Amino acid sequence: LNAYDNWFTNLSRQTVDRINPNSQIVRTDTVEFNYRNRGRVNPWNFRLDYSFKKLDKAHLNRTGEKQYLDQDLLRVGLGVSFGSFTFREEAHEQEVDPVLGNYNLPNAKISSTKLFGSISYNFYSLGQMDIFADVYGGIWSSKTEFINQEFVTYDPFFNVGLMFQTTWSKYFKGYIRPSFERRSYNLSDGLISVPHNFTTFSIAIGLILKYPTYPRNKYKADMVQM
Repeated sequence: LNAYDNWFTNLSRQTVDRINPNSQIVRTDTVEFNYRNRGRVNPWNFRLDYSFKKLDKAHLNRTGEKQYLDQDLLRVGLGVSFGSFTFREEAHEQEVDPVLGNYNLPNAKISSTKLFGSISYNFYSLGQMDIFADVYGGIWSSKTEFINQEFVTYDPFFNVGLMFQTTWSKYFKGYIRPSFERRSYNLSDGLISVPHNFTTFSIAIGLILKYPTYPRNKYKADMVQM
């Protein structure tokens, strides 16, 4: 019989020459069969955004002239993230059959790198506080020392969150961002396919360094003096 070991990070093929007649065989081809574990994630995110400012509608209605506020209405950007999953338990647990037991992890940590695009929309503002609906998604991967790249396929990930932002000055802003993220990968050698799914909840604390741009004076220097 062909069997597999280390199907968490590296499919290691094994040959089983004999099964003990007293062994219990649990068939899982017709039932949902999951191993579960919990842990923590510690990402570091870096983003470069281009922002579109809010239109001052009151000024437009009053004068007919378009003028923009310092508050951002929409941000579009690109980013990179570094971090790792660290599992709380040394073994994954399952509830299908006690005979199967738990799956001992070959390593309890998976590092990852993410590349993503992002979009943020400011749907509520009050004084120096802004609330953004913030979504980003893209591709991710892990190092070869954690997952065998020969067998792995990484699915795109997505992250949905709310960004509560406060303005300190025209250059500096701070934020708190609770979010949910889904990502997954699959190990397959053509004969067996083992999917792995992660759902994470995180609260990020961050700093925004803003480079504001202002329109140039349309008058020449001598005209400004006059």
